[in-house]
Amino acid sequence: MRQDSAYNGLKDIDVSRETSIILFHNAANPLVSQEDITKVIAVAKKHGAALVAQPVKDTVKQVKSGLFIGKTLDREKLWLAQTPQAIEYQLAKIAFKKAKKQGFYSTDDVSLVERLGKRVKIVPASWQNIKVTTKEDFNFIKSWLENNKNF
Repeated sequence: MRQDSAYNGLKDIDVSRETSIILFHNAANPLVSQEDITKVIAVAKKHGAALVAQPVKDTVKQVKSGLFIGKTLDREKLWLAQTPQAIEYQLAKIAFKKAKKQGFYSTDDVSLVERLGKRVKIVPASWQNIKVTTKEDFNFIKSWLENNKNF
């Protein structure tokens, strides 16, 4: 699993300073900007953990069984978590170790920090930090790159 790979990498790195920031990133966000990377690192240095994310633009419906709407969620409070995610080295070690010990798996790295009761700061991402999960996403990014060769 992704979390196991990240934890194995975390255990195997040699960090000279305990306050170092570890950056977690996946290939599913191939258009991340240098500016977003720089910002998320700076924010993690200040707050201990941060991630880039985009605010939800659409109205979000929570459904019940049978695809009936249960309720409409407040999109002003909803963000799409993305990578990179940045965590202070010691905090990341503690969070990953605890999750492993408890058999807890998450879909992102900073969720493990949240489980420790720590706050994680959002850094608004550039619009092009699109996650590639479908063939349509891939085709969109391929087309975008072909038309933006100076990216």
